[in-house]
Amino acid sequence: MIKPLLTILLFSWTLHPALALDYSLPDMGESSGAYLSTVQERKLGRAFMRYVHANTNVVKDTMLTGYLQSLGDRLASKAQLGAGSFNFFLVDDMLINAFAGPGGYIGVHTGLILEAETEDELAAVVAHEIAHVSQRHIARMVQEAEQMAMPAAGMLLAAILLGAATGGAGAMAMAAGGQAALMQKQINFTRANEREADNIGIQILAKSKHDTRAMATFFQRLGRATNSGGVTLPEFLLSHPVTADRTADALARARARAEKYPYQQQHDDFDFQLFRAAIRADQFSSGKSSAKHFKSTLRDGRYRSEDAERYGLVLGLMRSRKYSEARKELGKLLSKHPRNPMIRATNARLWLKQGNNQKAVSTADDPQTFKLLARAAAGSKKKADSHAALADYHFLVGEPDVAVQQLLIALKTPGLSFYSKSKLEAKKRMMEEESAALKR
Repeated sequence: MIKPLLTILLFSWTLHPALALDYSLPDMGESSGAYLSTVQERKLGRAFMRYVHANTNVVKDTMLTGYLQSLGDRLASKAQLGAGSFNFFLVDDMLINAFAGPGGYIGVHTGLILEAETEDELAAVVAHEIAHVSQRHIARMVQEAEQMAMPAAGMLLAAILLGAATGGAGAMAMAAGGQAALMQKQINFTRANEREADNIGIQILAKSKHDTRAMATFFQRLGRATNSGGVTLPEFLLSHPVTADRTADALARARARAEKYPYQQQHDDFDFQLFRAAIRADQFSSGKSSAKHFKSTLRDGRYRSEDAERYGLVLGLMRSRKYSEARKELGKLLSKHPRNPMIRATNARLWLKQGNNQKAVSTADDPQTFKLLARAAAGSKKKADSHAALADYHFLVGEPDVAVQQLLIALKTPGLSFYSKSKLEAKKRMMEEESAALKR
């Protein structure tokens, strides 16, 4: 039953006029149990991500996605499945939303991050989505749907995942026609999922030393903004699930559960404030308008963290190619936070934009920073520099043979100067010697 059911599920996404899905569906095989097997769910997850990449703006900045993955891994390590079982990604969309897809793929919209004021609030939402995955709610939905008529089952399951990725309204409209009784059954089932995800999410927060009251605080602030007309009802509250009493019900339950755990002092969230500032900086139509905004907020004292606000200014200045001014502002941050990975990575990126590759490399003393350098160089059409940075990354993580291959690719770049070629050759000899020594 599983294979045709999932085929209907994935093809049903095409009922929505804004969506176009890759038709290369995974062969799920037959179900040997009540739920999808983990292997089947992973296959469905990969198909789900093909859809997400085709139809949403997934953020590709490794510095931003690295922060979200790091936060998610810390939380997931306290869950049933553990770290390494999840892939966290950002969607550049101002909807206040987050969603869990099959196979451990969890997406967070930039709009939700901008509404969150602390790392604890973001952690509360991510923990909730982790709980959906760890409790295998999607597999349970498949089991429930198998008991329904085939067309209705496919439509309802499509609505679930469509609603997850794009918000609840379109999905509910798709599932509504002529299926009232089945729809009510599915809503009731989803409410049970939500209560379980709330409960497990609070446990994850407590175990990871985050404030268990953060979800209630976040819901309450969003509710106030909604009532005052500041924002529309967030998609996170609409699609988890679509019910009028979700906000009040979730708020009451979150408060009650949080009271069972000892108070945790607010998490040190400087990295979150940098992360949030970087997302805010990217929302402006130009680097000039971004820099103007952050100069204004710094001048007027309208910020939660002065250093994070200055970081946003640096990014705006870099985007508008005012590198000297950006270097001056970044120097203030480096003097106070010399070891912060996001600030150091930005320093390396700025040296690269200023054309000083040697300083960029000397600044990057950890593997992930070399990955950032590689991406930045590729974006600047500097193919040799990109492969050289990837070589440094693989060398630092103990893969000298792969590093040498990257340097061979770099050496084939047309138009290399004699100096550049000599440096690459010297680095290749050093890595080849290291590789040989390791083999001996």
